[in-house]
Amino acid sequence: MAISDQFIDELRARITLSDIVGRRVTWDRKKSNPRKRDYWACCPFHGEKSPSFHVDDSKGFYHCFGCGVSGDAVKFLIEAEGASFPEAIEQLAELAGLEVPQMRRATPQEQERQKGLHDAMAAAAAFFQAQLDMPRGKAAASYLVQKRQMDQPTIERFGIGYATDDRQMLRSHLKGEGFQDKLLVEAGLVIGPDPDDPATQNREPYDRFRDRIMFPIRDRKGRIVAFGGRDLSGKSRAKYLNSPETPIFHKSAMLYNYDRAREGARRNGRLLVSEGYMDVIAFDRAGMDYAVAPMGTALTEDQLRLAWRTVAEPLMCFDGDEAGKRAAYRAVDLALPLLEPGKSLGFIMLPDGKDPDDLLASGGKRALTSLLDQKQPLSDIFWQAAIDGQPQQTPEEKAALKQAVEEAIGRIKDSDVRQLYQADFGQRLSEHLGLGAISLDDGSGRGGGQRRDWQDEADPWEPQGLRTQRGRDRRTGRFVVRKVGLSQQGRESLLVSLLKGGKGAGQARNLRERRLIGVLLADPGLVDEHMETLAEIALTDQGLDKLLAEILETVSQEPGLDADALHRHLTLQGMTELLDRFDGTPSGRVWSLEEKGHQLDAILAQFEVDAALLDVHIAEQALTSHMTDDSLARLTAAKTALERAQAKQKRIDDHSDMDGGETLDDVINSLRSGKPPV
Repeated sequence: MAISDQFIDELRARITLSDIVGRRVTWDRKKSNPRKRDYWACCPFHGEKSPSFHVDDSKGFYHCFGCGVSGDAVKFLIEAEGASFPEAIEQLAELAGLEVPQMRRATPQEQERQKGLHDAMAAAAAFFQAQLDMPRGKAAASYLVQKRQMDQPTIERFGIGYATDDRQMLRSHLKGEGFQDKLLVEAGLVIGPDPDDPATQNREPYDRFRDRIMFPIRDRKGRIVAFGGRDLSGKSRAKYLNSPETPIFHKSAMLYNYDRAREGARRNGRLLVSEGYMDVIAFDRAGMDYAVAPMGTALTEDQLRLAWRTVAEPLMCFDGDEAGKRAAYRAVDLALPLLEPGKSLGFIMLPDGKDPDDLLASGGKRALTSLLDQKQPLSDIFWQAAIDGQPQQTPEEKAALKQAVEEAIGRIKDSDVRQLYQADFGQRLSEHLGLGAISLDDGSGRGGGQRRDWQDEADPWEPQGLRTQRGRDRRTGRFVVRKVGLSQQGRESLLVSLLKGGKGAGQARNLRERRLIGVLLADPGLVDEHMETLAEIALTDQGLDKLLAEILETVSQEPGLDADALHRHLTLQGMTELLDRFDGTPSGRVWSLEEKGHQLDAILAQFEVDAALLDVHIAEQALTSHMTDDSLARLTAAKTALERAQAKQKRIDDHSDMDGGETLDDVINSLRSGKPPV
């Protein structure tokens, strides 16, 4: 069983190792340095009193100096939590918001192809670098040394080269080293015939990069996976040209120079995100060896997550012109939903019309390092974006500005960060518009303007417990998400006493089975509507299962039977002892639902979730024993069915009265932490 290195690298880029490990350890506040993404704790693998377990988020690596264990997020889940390799990959993929590609063993041919692509890129880089020393590379070398003020060590450090204007030179050279056209086309070095254009079928493949300064792009392991080329002729429509997407290069998930910059970022606690290759090199020449850049496009979410994995507050460096401002505003828009406590962005705006090269040439290293003193927080750039170009004269225009700010802040998912932004921007709006105190609300009922009627910390069994539920607030009419617990009746029920007493989900399920029978005995008319679903349920209590079968049989033969008639019939069938179990015993009713039909729907929904959980558990065990495509497909189908069942259950629960007794089966389900029903 194998997952591609590229997918695992993407997982590592998207997740933060300290978040994974932090579920099992308590960080030592004295030794840990979150600013540098550096954490220490007592080792979870062996008993110790002083912290010797180290997590380096910038490298995505952990090591214990006591017992010697080390590894990455995948290995930690396997060794600390007992997950199988597929389970570890699935957990990380879910956290990262990625879909696991079909898992299968890579063939020797595929493994060789991956190696061949990296080899071809390395050979091409060596060829490009050699051209700078050739007569045909004289103009390129002059451009780098005289116009860009690069010395030879800088050129060599970044592996800069030159692609000649010859359409066949690189192709001929690489074919002479044994690389075939098919591989060179796949690597993006050569352009082959277009399969959809018959007119190109007889065309000779030719070099993609011609008459360009070549900047190798490396992955996190330092392997060359692509190139960026700057036009020297002045005739090309594209000043910069990047390699296309290939099996080893995914532009939106990579940052130029990241393999080198992350070590400098770890030492300095800073990561500069600049606009282009030349900017990165200029910062490096100034001794700021912690600069990276996107691949000629706007910053992506994957790139932002990669930057956050390195430092808590990456510094975004943009030109001071209108284009630079727009780029800064786009970065704010991208970051807002992802903000968390301690995780933000800083902004450095260059003087209008100047790039880092210009500043370095005119003011030396001090001109660039002084930029760090001019850092602006994300909130200030957000505010500039909000008021920039917005009319604010009439009451309607002021209201539109307030609404736009509310909606933007509403995109912040973390509640603590969102509420503090609402308080901050309410004050800014008040001062800017010359109005009284302004209280912002994001429009979802999560906002600072609405008084909270619940507590963050509470016993899950109490009225303001830890469960959340969506419903309509009676004062405002808005839909809100609030913390809820159980009604007085629910807290005094037998089911709660069982759970609080640690008796577990097995007895809780038994009580649910009794509640199911109790509902059907009280209103046999509900059976017709749910006959097929009820017929598929197998109760764990054999007596109750026998009673359910008799109820279904009786109602199917005598439609319209009322409760008394059903009770008499069951008594005649010798089921008096089973019926006595429902006389004088607590009903276990923790549902304050007015309609019995809704009550039954909720019970059946939980049975459906239980069955789906069991199917997932069985499928996981099968996949662990036999890593086959069929096993993986079975697990995927089981998880899809579970999601549908949970969604159905949530829809039913969302229609319950928030101020009445609440459903308890969702609590049971969460307390089991996803384990199959006992």
